[in-house]
Amino acid sequence: MRRKKLAIGLLSLMMATGVAGGATSNVQAAKKKLSVNRVYENAARIKGKTKKKYTVKVKIGKKTYKAKANKKGNFSIKVPKVAVGKKYTVKAYKGKKYYTKKTVYVIAKKVKINTYKPTSKSISGYTRPSYKVKVTINGKTYTAKASKTSGKFTVKLKKAAGAGKAVVKVYNTKGKAFTSATKTHTHQWEKQYKTVHHDAVGHWETVTVPAWNETKRETHFFCYGCGKDLDVEYQKYKENWDERHQLYPEEEYCEDINEFATYHRYILNSDCVSSWYTDSVYVNVYHPASTKKEWKIDKKSWDEKVANGYRCDCGAKK
Repeated sequence: MRRKKLAIGLLSLMMATGVAGGATSNVQAAKKKLSVNRVYENAARIKGKTKKKYTVKVKIGKKTYKAKANKKGNFSIKVPKVAVGKKYTVKAYKGKKYYTKKTVYVIAKKVKINTYKPTSKSISGYTRPSYKVKVTINGKTYTAKASKTSGKFTVKLKKAAGAGKAVVKVYNTKGKAFTSATKTHTHQWEKQYKTVHHDAVGHWETVTVPAWNETKRETHFFCYGCGKDLDVEYQKYKENWDERHQLYPEEEYCEDINEFATYHRYILNSDCVSSWYTDSVYVNVYHPASTKKEWKIDKKSWDEKVANGYRCDCGAKK
C-alpha cells in the first residue's frame, strides 16, 4: 500500500512538471506583436497594431516618420504619399529599445502598367498580390501571376513591343475578372539631324603678276645655205612689216613661215638659193608684268549638322 501511494505521488509530480514546462515553452515561442495594414498606393498613412504605448517608426527616403501606439496598441503614422511597388520596413520600439520589425509593400489599388519603349521585350506592372494577369500585345497573349508580396508582374515578349498597345486584364484568386487597363509605349525620342552645306566665302582681288622669263623648246626652220634661223627672221619681218611695206609697196605679205622661207633670199637680200630644214632650239620668252583677278577665300566651305526634329523607333516624329 505504501509503495502504491509513492508511485502515485511520483506520477503526479512528473505531470505537474510537464505542464509547467509546456507553458514556459509556449510563452517563449509566442511571436512578437506587430501587424501592419495593407498599404495602397498614394496612402498618406501607415496603420497597424503593436503593443500599447510602443513607438513605431518607418524610414522613407532620408527621413524617418514615427507615431506612438495608443492604449489598445493601434498606431497611425503620417507619411508622404507612397508609390506603388515600394518596400518599407516598419519598426517597433519599447521606449528606445528595439522590439521587432515588419516589411510591407505598397500595393496597387487596381493595376498599374509600367512605361515601356518600342524596343522593350517585356511588359511589367503592379496589381493585387497573387492575382492572375493576362497581357495582350501585337496579337499575342501572355500570362503571369503577380507576386504574393508586392503584386508585381512581368511578362516576357517574343519580340520587341514596337508600336503595339498593351491590354492588361486582371483576375482575382478565384478567377473572377477584377480590372483591366491599356497602355501605349512611351516614345523614345531621338534627335534627328540634316547636313547643310555652306559654300566658301571670299572676294575678288586684283593682284600683280611680276615680269618673268620663260625658257622653252621650239622647232625652227634653218636655211642650209645662209644658216639663218628663219623663224627668228620671220618674227622680225612681221614686227617691221609696216616699215617694209612703205619701202616696197608692191611686195605681198608672207602669211606663214613656209612662204617666208621660200622668199627669204629676196626679203633678206642673201641671194641664198638653198633649201631649209627644221631643228629644235631653246628660246627665251619674256613675259611682261601684268595684273589679274584672283579669288581670295575669307572662310572655307563647311558642312553643318542642323537639328531636324525627333523620331521614335515606332516611326512617330515630332
